[in-house]
Amino acid sequence: MNWSSNLSEVEAGDTIATIQNGWEKVKSVNELDTCPISTSEHSYMKNGYLSFHDNVPSAFTVPPSWLISIIGQKPCEFTKGQRVIVDGEFRYFSHKEGNLFYCFSGGKDEWSSKGTICQWSNCRAWKE
Repeated sequence: MNWSSNLSEVEAGDTIATIQNGWEKVKSVNELDTCPISTSEHSYMKNGYLSFHDNVPSAFTVPPSWLISIIGQKPCEFTKGQRVIVDGEFRYFSHKEGNLFYCFSGGKDEWSSKGTICQWSNCRAWKE
């Protein structure tokens, strides 16, 4: 199994994949609710289900491949100069073209990195 519907670690502002609407931002998390994970359209239980009566989850932190084939890859959400991790090292995000991420190697922008930009196939946000 290379997918996950475990939403217990999701925070407001995170992006989840949903069967109903594709990629959605989590608007709020209210631990006191039966369905504590809320997007602009639906509320989900921590196991990704919409209700106790569902037979399968509807929301995922890591969607199954069949869902990715319908909704596409997670959209790039980095901003220029944002600190990211690439191959275990800190870099600063520049831009994305196709499936490649371009990061500054020496600083947060073109000036401080002396124009050095490298391309990578994977990139993830660094939460400080």
